[in-house]
Amino acid sequence: MTSMIERVLFLKETNVFMEVDMPTLVHVAERLELRRHEAGEVVVRQGEPTTGVTLITSGRVAVTQARAGGTARIATLGPGDSLGEMSVLNDAPATADCAAETALTGWFLPGRVLSGLLHQHPRLGVGLLRVLSQRLAATTERVGEEVGR
Repeated sequence: MTSMIERVLFLKETNVFMEVDMPTLVHVAERLELRRHEAGEVVVRQGEPTTGVTLITSGRVAVTQARAGGTARIATLGPGDSLGEMSVLNDAPATADCAAETALTGWFLPGRVLSGLLHQHPRLGVGLLRVLSQRLAATTERVGEEVGR
């Protein structure tokens, strides 16, 4: 098991938590649950709600979306990335599948804890907005490339 210090240092390196103050990071680190997933395991399933956010510490995740005529690959996520936040923030079903491509380890933050933290610590919202806007920009670029073909 990793120490509290290692968890806090990991959080500080993620896009979501990089601007959050140290006391808040400690508060978050105390609530993290270690989760492990085997290669091929679906961590988030499209159309189903998620119960929290997973912060990837090791491994790779394929983000795919079922569409008419097949499946589209949306992104590949790795250490320092998060998954499940859109469903938690919107209190809605996940918009894509997130499946472990390799053995995956991550820290899970329950949605109810995240919601409480957002009310108490607005800088966390800035980190989440950064992550979501980066994903939107990457998706927009990818769609533009596909349309230009």
